[in-house]
Amino acid sequence: MKKLLLISLVFAFVIQASAQLEYGVTAGINSSRFSNEFETINGSYFNLNDPGISLGGYANYSINETISLYGKFQYIQIGDRKNDDRRDRVSIDNVDYRLSYLSIPLNVKFFNKFYVFLGPQVNVLLDYKTNNYDFGDPESALDLGANLGFGYDFGRIRVESFFYQGFTNLFEFGPAFRGDSGLNVRNTYINFNVSYSIFEE
Repeated sequence: MKKLLLISLVFAFVIQASAQLEYGVTAGINSSRFSNEFETINGSYFNLNDPGISLGGYANYSINETISLYGKFQYIQIGDRKNDDRRDRVSIDNVDYRLSYLSIPLNVKFFNKFYVFLGPQVNVLLDYKTNNYDFGDPESALDLGANLGFGYDFGRIRVESFFYQGFTNLFEFGPAFRGDSGLNVRNTYINFNVSYSIFEE
């Protein structure tokens, strides 16, 4: 029992000794689309007509030289903002929503200089605007999903990109909007950002 306790204490000390905490700020742009579950509705993932922004902070807790816990707390603008001239008919192709969220991704990060990360993400709806046909309020104020990304750490500055796929249905449409199966509309976006480290211990 004493040996087990001693081993546990040594293990905890090694983890604490190797752990490193870092805080910073981050800013970027989002290219977003609505998806029908896991397939984009209005073209490719790259929607550059009206990109959204992301602003916030991050925290990185290094467990060892390879693995870190990596989280963010940020404001993001996403949605689907395709401009379609066919306004004579009500169609999902005419949707034009901008949604503002408080976004909290909680990731596991692997490696140091060039790194990859993945994990769950929670988005809390703050506001939304629509400039075309109004399909009503989003069905849920919480958008749950997952993100997968990669980046490069230059020291105090890091550059990264990640892909997000939501699992929560924002809108549900019947067969009149898209064939026999209808639509389960979810958030999807690609983010490009730059971060700056302001504190490290």
